[in-house]
Amino acid sequence: MTRVPTHIQITPSEAELARLAAWLRAPGAALADLAPPEQALAALGLRGCGGVPRPRAKAAAALFAAVLPGLAADACGAAAAVAAACEQVRGVGHGLMPCGGAMLLHWLPG
Repeated sequence: MTRVPTHIQITPSEAELARLAAWLRAPGAALADLAPPEQALAALGLRGCGGVPRPRAKAAAALFAAVLPGLAADACGAAAAVAAACEQVRGVGHGLMPCGGAMLLHWLPG
């Protein structure tokens, strides 16, 4: 999965694939006329070459699926820390309530 961001960057965009497909439809143009790296990218993205539809979107989805468990674990850990802090504040608040009540009674006129 560590290579997925690189794959997202090098995968041709839909506009680039459209331009390549238009070029390949031109008279006399052939996939064999392209350099090997361009042939590989064309095969990845062009349906007529056996390509994968929406390769960038699929690579981004694979990256998200790979990092989601870690992100969820981080969020759960942060939520647990907030819950623990709330419990501590609640505990301190309950301890101060009698003291605050006594102070309030002391300051009230009457």
